[in-house]
Amino acid sequence: MKRQARLLAILALAAFSVYTAPRAWADNLEKVQDWRTALPNSWQPGKLALVQVRNSRLALANNIQFNIQSLHGTLAAMQPNLPVSLENPAAYAVNVEHAQLRIADNVLQALVQAELQASEAPLRIKQVTTQTDGIVITGDIKKLGLWIPFTMEGTPSVANPREITLTPRTLKVAGVPLYKTLLATNIQLQSLIDMKSKAVALQGQAMVLRLDQVLPAPKLSFELNAVQLGQGEVTVLLGKASQAPGFFCEANCPANFVYTHGGELRAAGMVLAGQPTLVTGISNGSLPIALHDLNSVISTSTVQLRTDGALWISAQEGLLNPAETALLNTGEAAIAQLEGMNTGQEAVTLAVHHATLLSR
Repeated sequence: MKRQARLLAILALAAFSVYTAPRAWADNLEKVQDWRTALPNSWQPGKLALVQVRNSRLALANNIQFNIQSLHGTLAAMQPNLPVSLENPAAYAVNVEHAQLRIADNVLQALVQAELQASEAPLRIKQVTTQTDGIVITGDIKKLGLWIPFTMEGTPSVANPREITLTPRTLKVAGVPLYKTLLATNIQLQSLIDMKSKAVALQGQAMVLRLDQVLPAPKLSFELNAVQLGQGEVTVLLGKASQAPGFFCEANCPANFVYTHGGELRAAGMVLAGQPTLVTGISNGSLPIALHDLNSVISTSTVQLRTDGALWISAQEGLLNPAETALLNTGEAAIAQLEGMNTGQEAVTLAVHHATLLSR
């Protein structure tokens, strides 16, 4: 009885400390709209996790990131009856219903070159330069044991739902223009280079990029619809649906977000058991989601619960200010006291009606 009384007293003290904190602290935590009200009150449970993304930067490594303007799809574990662990991209697949991705030149070059190097192809890509009227690729071709520089320029097009074709307008090898000579002599470019790469092939006079082989894990299932060129980036339009479906939030949506419900997801020590979960960032930028370092996202976020289990994570994208740090320390000190009293590791049940949670 004494132990229970002390537990209740400390819980009451922690609640009182948070409740009576200066209003400036609360103002710091609640500057943005409370997006819990936008989360659906009912949803369809299922084995697959529905996912929607808008205006977010998805990073798979420090040098590999994609700008996702929009994405609608589902997530599924590669092994049946297992949850999706977001921090292990090789363990799950993404079925893309509709998406618009922007890939920067340096990212495209790094992806293609990594695959060429892994397959020991006699071709290496040193630079990709995209402009609105075409793409310039520079690199080296290995011939007779020597690496010979080449430059290829052209406009890519969609060959089929998985492949992009680049038919050159110009081709220079060791600085010598060769493309017209190849056409005049009916020599095929593919006959000059023995390619064994799964991602890059030479067919006739064209270079073919197999997009599903270039993109790293997680495994993507998609149909390629169009390729658009911008200054320093390529935009790819993916989708089995002819038009983009609506977002969960309809007309009242955050500027950037990742939303999911259904399935079972695990990330940064959290288990999401199918309830609606929304991650938002600052209103005037894109939301950074580093799959290889999700702990860094959570460590600078506020996590806010709804009574039915729906979850809103507001990514702060930076260090906490002094007021927020003080509030965090107050809560952690109370939790440390509770842990010290519970030396027998007895089960503890905590009922939460409404909460704003700061956590390291």
